[in-house]
Amino acid sequence: MRVALISNFSESKDKVKNFTGIWSIYFPEALEAAGIDVVKIHCDVHELNQTGKIKNFLDSLDVTTFDHVVALGLRFFSYTPLNETLALKKRVKGCLGQIYDGGTLDSSPVDLTFTFRDDDWAYPPGSTNNRYKRHRENNKYIGWAADSEYLYPDQSCQTLRVLVDHPAFNVAQKDQTLSILMNLEALEKNKEIISKYGFDDIAVRQIMDGGVVDVDLKKIAVRPYKKIAVPFLEISKEYRAAHIFMVTHLESVGLSMLEAALAGGVVVAPKGLVPMDRLETINHVLVDGAVDWDYVLEKVNPRENSLVAARNSWEEVARKMHYHLSNFVKG
Repeated sequence: MRVALISNFSESKDKVKNFTGIWSIYFPEALEAAGIDVVKIHCDVHELNQTGKIKNFLDSLDVTTFDHVVALGLRFFSYTPLNETLALKKRVKGCLGQIYDGGTLDSSPVDLTFTFRDDDWAYPPGSTNNRYKRHRENNKYIGWAADSEYLYPDQSCQTLRVLVDHPAFNVAQKDQTLSILMNLEALEKNKEIISKYGFDDIAVRQIMDGGVVDVDLKKIAVRPYKKIAVPFLEISKEYRAAHIFMVTHLESVGLSMLEAALAGGVVVAPKGLVPMDRLETINHVLVDGAVDWDYVLEKVNPRENSLVAARNSWEEVARKMHYHLSNFVKG
């Protein structure tokens, strides 16, 4: 099987800052390991749209030698001209696909949408307009993964380290940052429970504006968050040091939870903020209001937490993609 991958490919892991970068680094290697002949086609869809060159790019693609063509950028073909994409779809002899966070009811203008969030629950069997059937035909769940080379347990035995995710970056998102910080303030004051689980003290860090900062729980404040990504190698160090990862806002995919869990952290998440398909693959605690710290600290076991999260591998993602492409029938 020969597959063309279209993406804005990252040069190296230390340059990765977003979804597209992660997929462009790890997924081609995993597909090749699964026995697929991969050809990389570089394309920054946003830059080509701004310069008006996206039509020329799509028209010039020679797809005759490929069995399938898949774009790795998040919702790549949502940003391309519809007519040009449909023309490309006709020229591809196999599947024209793209990556998407969650499923869409129909996959037009592509043949298949490969999702890393499982949205089956949103389209129950027997629903009107054959919604379930259309969803299952056009969307294929392949999941997500994290890098065990950089995400592994390296926590201190003396200091309980807690990593708090950033606040929501727009008003449409639910945010529980204040509640999470107040719960941590209560934990910091409870010296007995901290020592009960073998720790001398507690250190709290939070992701903020392209970096990670210390949190002073005596001066709790929720600052507006600027959507600036933390470089992967930098955030990996924080994940490896954290015993607990606190979710603060509505998550579309939950990648940060997976990365923290693979590094050995137990994930603490307010109910209703995270996709359950991601939580089901990691050790976690759901909370509603006050956190039961005894229950959470009992789950602080970096080695065990990492082993559970390791089920989310790029090899497994590639295996699922290989299966769906192998069984694809045009039309």
